[in-house]
Amino acid sequence: MKKSVITVLILFFSISICVAQNLQDAIRQQQQQEAQQRQAAEEQKRREAQAPEERKRREAQEIVKKNVIRVEVIRDTVLDNVQQLAEIEKSFNAVQFAQGRSELKDEAKFVLHDLARLLTSHPEMKVRIIDHTSREGAEDVNQRLSEARAKATVDFLVKERNIDPSRLEFKGAGSSQPIDPDQLDINRRTEFVVIE
Repeated sequence: MKKSVITVLILFFSISICVAQNLQDAIRQQQQQEAQQRQAAEEQKRREAQAPEERKRREAQEIVKKNVIRVEVIRDTVLDNVQQLAEIEKSFNAVQFAQGRSELKDEAKFVLHDLARLLTSHPEMKVRIIDHTSREGAEDVNQRLSEARAKATVDFLVKERNIDPSRLEFKGAGSSQPIDPDQLDINRRTEFVVIE
């Protein structure tokens, strides 16, 4: 009988130890699950908190990307416009005004139609027209002559081609800015300068 009681007691203690170990394992697993759930909840909160920031960052990147593309397009357009304007200027200067006169020749008017087309296709563009004379004659006469030539050019564009006068400026430089003082013809010129 003693042996049976001892056996029962050993069996009881063995079962108690197993139950305690199982209980400890269950508690440990529950704690691990709770810790994982807390971590998952914290991660979710962190992601939710970062979501607006991430969205803002992505939106900012898109804005920058669009603006870079826009700047590149504008730069290319401006370069194209400047090149076209340089070609028109070259053609206009090949015609030249008659010496001492401010009336536009028919050939010059033909070239100004190209300038009007460029201005019409780019309504944001503004141009300053600067006329230069050679050093022949008195300075005050050359100054008035260059102003009259620049004004005649603007007047043609406004009156004949309906270009808004607020998009055009004119200036007479007289003989004050020669390219080469020894070559009279090269100093007689008109410049078309993009101001916007």
